[in-house]
Amino acid sequence: MSDFSNFRAVYNELTDAVTSAKYQFFKDHLENFHHNIDDTPRAHRVVSDLEKRVDFPTWYAECKETIGSMVGSGTLAWPKDKTDRLAMHVALLRALGNGELDMYDFCAAFLYHG
Repeated sequence: MSDFSNFRAVYNELTDAVTSAKYQFFKDHLENFHHNIDDTPRAHRVVSDLEKRVDFPTWYAECKETIGSMVGSGTLAWPKDKTDRLAMHVALLRALGNGELDMYDFCAAFLYHG
């Protein structure tokens, strides 16, 4: 049986857990989501190839330079290429899930709710 046979059902369950998580549990659910991908060789190869396409630390440092004095004033300048943009989204979620970025700090810097 393929390592991919049950992946979609588990992926959907973990995706729902991430999208409905309270902020206190977001990181834990995102970490579980990434463990599922990393533990499924076919999915891991796809995601790993995406993550290698982009330089997340440099991109994020450039985005942080746009942060002003107001909450949520930073700008996330996504790559124009569709695959690179997807890769950057994946890299951002990875950084939030592994604790490289703090969710609260990220939201305060780049999200505004008026």
